[in-house]
Amino acid sequence: MVLGLEIMNINKKPGKKINKKGYYFTMDALFASIILVGGLLLISQHLVKEHPRESIEYLSSDLLIALSELGMDEINSTFFAYLETQSNNTDGNLSVLEQIGTYWAADNPIETLLAMNLSEHVLRNLMPNNTGMNLVIEGDTLFEKPRTEKTDLRAGERMITGIMKGAPVTGATSSAYLRKIDDKRTSSFAYFGGFVGEGNISVFLKDIPDDVSSADITRMTLELDAGGDFTLEINGDTCDSFNPTTTNMTPDVWDITYCNASIASGTNLISLIFNDDLNKSYVAGGYLRVDYKTNELQANLSIGNRRYNFPGIDGVANLYDSFYIPGTLTNMSIYLHFEVVGTGNTTTYLTIGDTYVYRDNVSGEIQVYINDTNLTNFPINLNYDDISNRTIPLRFASYNESYLYVFGTNADVVLITDLSGSMKYEMGSWAIGNAIPGCKEEDVTGDKSPKSRRLGVAACLD
Repeated sequence: MVLGLEIMNINKKPGKKINKKGYYFTMDALFASIILVGGLLLISQHLVKEHPRESIEYLSSDLLIALSELGMDEINSTFFAYLETQSNNTDGNLSVLEQIGTYWAADNPIETLLAMNLSEHVLRNLMPNNTGMNLVIEGDTLFEKPRTEKTDLRAGERMITGIMKGAPVTGATSSAYLRKIDDKRTSSFAYFGGFVGEGNISVFLKDIPDDVSSADITRMTLELDAGGDFTLEINGDTCDSFNPTTTNMTPDVWDITYCNASIASGTNLISLIFNDDLNKSYVAGGYLRVDYKTNELQANLSIGNRRYNFPGIDGVANLYDSFYIPGTLTNMSIYLHFEVVGTGNTTTYLTIGDTYVYRDNVSGEIQVYINDTNLTNFPINLNYDDISNRTIPLRFASYNESYLYVFGTNADVVLITDLSGSMKYEMGSWAIGNAIPGCKEEDVTGDKSPKSRRLGVAACLD
């Protein structure tokens, strides 16, 4: 807006009245000028008071960053020397912010006052006169520059680690790890499964540390439920011959520490050479235990996978055993290596749980590999969910069905029939069944069988 000011010269003629129009124009221009100047003053005053919000936000955060970067050894040396005389917690290696927090955490009047003095020393002249500020740690105000007119308020935050009010401000941490161990006492085992037979048997004794010699072996124990007399061999060396004396499926225990010279580091081959007939050449469970001293910290453990080693059987392979799956099974593969002597009708099979995973009539030296895809698809269809997190029965056998082994004298044949309460019901329902007095064929195979008592049918079939 442009304001114009018109100035007029007025000549007074005698005998006539003065013209007042020039006077009114002059007053009008004067008032307009006053209003214009006052408005400019008000606008300028408002611009000086109003601060951009962004600058206040940056000011609070930048100030905390500066306090955390500024070292105590960089402040006024005289003031720092004064702080050292007042507190043992004064540390030139700390930042100013850490030093303020350290004084505050001491939680005593002297060091709280030092925290306030240090805060005032570094902050009192940093802010413009029209800007107020508070420095607060967990609700405790350590520095305050008041401002009565609070037109805008912004807060900045920063973490000080390692301090807590009332807790020690200094301490020590340590970590320990084992670099060497002397004469650690531990054991290794060779296991014989639930039933291993019939014939000469061999298993592996694994994980003997490299630093173990015969002098380090403190004890060797053989505990077996063996079917007959046998000779124990370790890595091909004859240890001794043994004659089982216990009965009723009770194992014998032998101290065989005197055979320690045959034990080597790594994997050892343990063999049982039976001296009796084939029907007594078996082990119904047991183990060989070797106790020793070693400086090895820990054997290398395989994480996430586990291997089952079949025992060696030189004779008629007849194995009942089990293996444990300690988690959710995701993958499995099987390798079989066996030899069938002769050309007869020999059946060889392997079951895991109640599932046949291999079955064939073969002869000669055979190697079979069954991968994960074979196991989980038709025709095997092994269900991994059913065998996960469980101990799973395992059965391997290879024999000629047409050949019969007969040893010894007479045998006792025992047939057990269930006598539980459900055996009184009909074959086809849960109603009370009819008795079968004479075991006629039609009572168990003909039209009467659905009404026949279960116990009567079982007795007739027996």
